[in-house]
Amino acid sequence: MIGWSIAMETKYYDKSRDYEDYKERYEEVQEELIERAKAEEKLESAKARELGLTKLLEDTKTELSLVRVEKDNQVAIFENKLDQKSALLENIRQELKNLEIKSEKEKAEKNSEVKEKDSELKEKEKELKQKEEEVKKSQRKAGQSREELLSEKSRLKEEKLKAFTTPLGVSLQQFNNLRRYYERLTDARKNFNQANIETHEDNVAVIEEEFRQANISVENIQKILVSSEEKEEANKKIQEINKAYEILGDEEMKRRYDNGEEFTSDFSGYDYEGEIKEEFRRREEELRKAKVDVIDIELEILKLEMKSLDRSSTINEIGMAFNLTYPRVFKENLDSKL
Repeated sequence: MIGWSIAMETKYYDKSRDYEDYKERYEEVQEELIERAKAEEKLESAKARELGLTKLLEDTKTELSLVRVEKDNQVAIFENKLDQKSALLENIRQELKNLEIKSEKEKAEKNSEVKEKDSELKEKEKELKQKEEEVKKSQRKAGQSREELLSEKSRLKEEKLKAFTTPLGVSLQQFNNLRRYYERLTDARKNFNQANIETHEDNVAVIEEEFRQANISVENIQKILVSSEEKEEANKKIQEINKAYEILGDEEMKRRYDNGEEFTSDFSGYDYEGEIKEEFRRREEELRKAKVDVIDIELEILKLEMKSLDRSSTINEIGMAFNLTYPRVFKENLDSKL
């Protein structure tokens, strides 16, 4: 009984142990199933993700292929434009090179032309200096010829006057003195200087008396005075020529002359006709304002013939000819003489 009990207990114990083992194994199997289910679930999820990634990869590849095609097209267009610009740049470089060559050639030609022109200019300057020297020589020669001509003219006038006055028994100096006394008398009357007026009137009267005693006609007196004035004018022209030579010999005065500057002080009396004519116009106007009667040459000649005691003279220059007028002859005196 005890053995059976022990046997039963042993058997029970073995079965309990088997049960425990089975239960433990069952639990292990359940855990494995659960783990396997989870693994399969993860596998399915991984497959799903793999499919998604595969699709995404395919889409990305497709998009990348499109982008690559577009970029390839852009690269081709860019390379085409680059080739065109390179060709254009090469053409520009070639044109610049051609222009540079042309510029250098033109520069060389211009330099050669400038050298030729410079050489021609120097030759022209040399010729111009020679021409200036020739002109100066010609001017000096012409001036000397003119001076000789005027000197000869003056000499002939003087000889003619001497030949005319010597047979009359009077000297040329008397006519020159008469002309100067007339001028001084006119100035004295203009300035209302009574003392000088009387002095010059007396001087004029003395010379005129000498002429009357020598039986010199008024016509001859007028001719001699005119010839005397022409002789003096010739002498003045000679003096002007000498003055011109003096100025041409002075570089500063020549520079002023070449620049067109005035030479009133250097050529005093050069515009002889205009200045003298204007001076006598002014004097006659002043005499008119002073209420001095001015009469013409016929009355003056008549006055000389009638031995008038009130005499004076002025000279009016018209070109190279001289006409004599004698102001300050009172009409009442003239009437009384007639």
